[in-house]
Amino acid sequence: MLARRAEVWCTLALDQAVAGYTDDQSPARLVSIHAEDMITHEATMSAHCSAQRSRRAARATLFACALVLALAGQAQAAPGDLDSSFSGDGRQTTDFAGGVDLGNAMAVQADGKIVVAGSAPQSATPGSDSDFALARYNADGSLDSSFSDGGKQTTDFGGDDAGRAVAVQADGKIVVAGSSDYDFALARYNPDGTLDSSFSGGGKQTTDFAGIDAGRAMALQADGKIVVAGSTDDDFALARYDVDGSLDSSFGNGGKQTTRFGGWGRAVAVQADGKIVVAGSSYQGVATGDDFALARYNTDGSLDSSFSGDGKQTTDFSGNGDYGNGVAVQADGKVVVVGGAYDDHALARYDADGSLDHSFSGDGRQTTDFGSRDFATAVAVQADAKIVVAGFNPGDFTLARYNADGSLDSSFSGDGKQTTDFGGLDSAGAVAVQADGKIVVAGSSGAATGFDYDFALARYEGGAAGSESPPDPDPAPNPPAPVVPPPPPPSVGPCGTEGAAGYLYPAKMRVLRSRVLREDRRLDVLAPITSRARGGDVEVTFQADGRTDRFDAEVTEGGGALDQVRFKEPIRRGQARLATGIVTLNYLGDEDTRAEEVRLRAASQRAELDVEEIGLVGDRLSGRGSVSSRAEGVVRLRYSYLDEAGTPQVHLARATIQDDGDWVVDAGETVPPRLARCGGYLSILFTGYFERRIRGEMLAYQLDAGQTRRP
Repeated sequence: MLARRAEVWCTLALDQAVAGYTDDQSPARLVSIHAEDMITHEATMSAHCSAQRSRRAARATLFACALVLALAGQAQAAPGDLDSSFSGDGRQTTDFAGGVDLGNAMAVQADGKIVVAGSAPQSATPGSDSDFALARYNADGSLDSSFSDGGKQTTDFGGDDAGRAVAVQADGKIVVAGSSDYDFALARYNPDGTLDSSFSGGGKQTTDFAGIDAGRAMALQADGKIVVAGSTDDDFALARYDVDGSLDSSFGNGGKQTTRFGGWGRAVAVQADGKIVVAGSSYQGVATGDDFALARYNTDGSLDSSFSGDGKQTTDFSGNGDYGNGVAVQADGKVVVVGGAYDDHALARYDADGSLDHSFSGDGRQTTDFGSRDFATAVAVQADAKIVVAGFNPGDFTLARYNADGSLDSSFSGDGKQTTDFGGLDSAGAVAVQADGKIVVAGSSGAATGFDYDFALARYEGGAAGSESPPDPDPAPNPPAPVVPPPPPPSVGPCGTEGAAGYLYPAKMRVLRSRVLREDRRLDVLAPITSRARGGDVEVTFQADGRTDRFDAEVTEGGGALDQVRFKEPIRRGQARLATGIVTLNYLGDEDTRAEEVRLRAASQRAELDVEEIGLVGDRLSGRGSVSSRAEGVVRLRYSYLDEAGTPQVHLARATIQDDGDWVVDAGETVPPRLARCGGYLSILFTGYFERRIRGEMLAYQLDAGQTRRP
């Protein structure tokens, strides 16, 4: 609209400026003449002074028109639109040497150049080891030829390497953190892309926590020290390095710190006071799966007890698998964490004491649906306190911007959301806001089939740097809605018996086999499930070697009373070499069958889980059985039942594994009255034992009130 108004204004102005010109010199003709042609054209028309004045007026008017039209074209680019000054259409991809190139992290230099870090295979052959990969781009999106070999650099640590975080020091040197095989890995580069020999002797450093270690995030302190966060086995792990690359002995235990959290650290930020915030996920049991997890550390590496009482905090969104992936600290000290909550973007904001900030979206939490299986991976906070979140759904980059109160910013792409397609399977892993307010997102783009992925970048208009959009006008008040009494709860019979209205059948899922086939490089799972689920899908997530893969498995005929989820899914080379990982089976349920999710370890050794006796007498649950004598931990029991309203409920219990491998339900384990009266479906789960590569197994039984079973 603005461009059209400018065009009309120019036409009218030219009409006035060149009145008296012949048809060949009409306004339409003048507008169509190139500037150089205009000068030549004018040179032939010098007959009269009045004509010269007209020509000078026309030329000035034409110049003004050109400026107005150019500005009008720029003004049409709204916040959330792709920036056409970046690589022509706002998008750029970069191939290293064929194969799977993954852009995982990004930093914007003070001069506006953009650095992307990730991994690239040593050859295009599927399964070949990867190296750290680094690319630097000019502000217009072209590769920076002054950086290494044509703007690209790779670094081999001698194993399967992946860069997952990048930061630019004040002196222009570039630090990349990630993993090499099963250790933290760190490299520092000079501004020209060469390794910095003053860092740890040769520009590279690795750190072993004596487990399966993965560095996933990094932050630079004001004093130049480098903090790397990630995981070791299922614990949060941190390491701090001095500026020369050596471990900082004043931090934790010789420069390293671990925190038992039952999950992985995936993001880190340093507060203005030097305290360190790490975000990720923490497994909370089979009933809810993972939750957002947050830990704050003092400058010496100890947990900060002023944060949530013990330095740790967890937050549940969906009750069905929530993963924190990105963290940012606002100027006011509040902490924003983003990730995924059951297929949606998820955000949580915390006050400085670790409690949820109820000024943010009412309860401190917000989710956003892009219409598919969405996952947020990164967050940045603008100067005006608006929050930018990047992620992906199957096939596209996703980007959302929120106001400071947690509501979507309608000045951004109309509804606060934007998706970008590179023509393949696209996933964003990093986001940054430039000094001019433009937003850069980095990740990967690849073919829907095969092993060909490239670094991918997109840049978006963000509005003036630090600007704030005017608030939306208050909507007209609506008349109060009529009060409608709630419907009565469905009748499910005295105990919700089969066939009664509202009754949901249990999924009856068991897991008999969950292993990694190292030689075949496959995940092998056998899980019987109710025949009512036949033809449905089970969502499968496999986490190993610092990577997460997702796919669907179909419920097929299994013979007898149960069907099955059975598959041998190809996995990555590093995952197969590790020979263990975490597999999650999520059956969503249907109109007459309850949903169920199981999370356990895939490994080579059988757990040999067995039940000798299980009973429900009165309000007491009792039971005993056995598991491999090499196993440690607990056996978990999940008792599913329906309450009086027909709503599925779960009661959790546990059994202690004794030294000889026998397990016994903890003494005094009581159940809710409804469960004591009606019974339900009992699942008995051993989730696995990492140190001995013992896999998880699950058995299940219908256990009614007053019944004792001896399978």
